Amino acid sequence: MQKIGLDMRVSALVNDTIGTLAGGRFYNQDVIAAVILGTGTNAAYVERANAIPKWHGPLPKSGDMVINMEWVNFRSSHLPLTEYDVALDAESLNPGEQIFDKLISGMYFGDIVRRALLKMVEEADFFGDTVPPKLRVPFILRYAC
Repeated sequence: MQKIGLDMRVSALVNDTIGTLAGGRFYNQDVIAAVILGTGTNAAYVERANAIPKWHGPLPKSGDMVINMEWVNFRSSHLPLTEYDVALDAESLNPGEQIFDKLISGMYFGDIVRRALLKMVEEADFFGDTVPPKLRVPFILRYAC
């Protein structure tokens, strides 16, 4: 910050999504949203403060507030869940929670692929009567973000 002449003092640390939004707005004031798609997922956006029904404090000078979605727990009957998604969720450490995270985050990609491969191997006899034992090991396939 000093190198580019910003007169700032760091007084808070923010999560990756808020930091991404702040960085985007620093370079372009028209940026209104940030999305993280990596090991986990999240989104944040800029909202007019007077449009937030839960906000009862003083309005910020800019009139804007940042909303951190924490959308990993988003669940809707409109989200397409495959049999692999349902099985992964049921066998996870937190069944019924963070469904959206389990659908799109890198942390779960490898195991979704493993489950699909396992079914193909079992049903199509890719390896004859043999199923590679490691294909039965949860999370053995990793996705590097």
